[in-house]
Amino acid sequence: MSRKVMVGLAAVVASLATFGSAWAATAITNGSFEGSMSGWTVAQPVDLVCGGWQNADGNCSVDMGASPGQGEISQSLATVAGATYTVTFALSGNPSCTPGNENWVGWVSEPGIKYLSVTASPAVSTLMVYSFDVTGKSYADMGWTPQAFVFTADSAATTLTFRNIENNWCGPAIDNVSISGGPAAVVPASAEECKKGGWAALTDDLGNKFKNQGDCISYVATGGKNKGAIAP
Repeated sequence: MSRKVMVGLAAVVASLATFGSAWAATAITNGSFEGSMSGWTVAQPVDLVCGGWQNADGNCSVDMGASPGQGEISQSLATVAGATYTVTFALSGNPSCTPGNENWVGWVSEPGIKYLSVTASPAVSTLMVYSFDVTGKSYADMGWTPQAFVFTADSAATTLTFRNIENNWCGPAIDNVSISGGPAAVVPASAEECKKGGWAALTDDLGNKFKNQGDCISYVATGGKNKGAIAP
């Protein structure tokens, strides 16, 4: 491989690295619920459990049952219309209300299967339902399972909501919530790509569009310092 090609490849890799870090801005705040519900709006009470049982990540997780209750929490996210996002989270359930389990409290008896709904409003009109069976689970072995929820945004702000479908003492439990995805930037590699109307289909590394050819060429000439004039 020639030195010229290798240098060009290195530039592409560096560009991709910049692109990846730019889109990391769309993130879940306090996705592992460490010590508080900071970052989340609690519409209906939930139980924050820190140290009481095995967590999927960190020291805390959330029991959506609320002892008892039909817990509901949400978080507003900055999104780009038309872009697809994937929310991942760990799902388990509070095992202490199901007879036969090691940590059964004895004074309440509930079915082992817990149900959780997830929505992204206004992007998703119908909810997704997830279930977890706590039968045979314990505080030492919660059986956390990875889950994924995919949606395509249709506005600049999307509200992600988790809700316990039933009103119970021991509900589904969630932890380690994160989000990935977003719009794909189409960054010009040279000033030539900005010419003959090419600028209209291009963006800077942050997804900003160019208002004209000069705006696009300025971005290339400054090594990406002069961003596109039109925010996504």
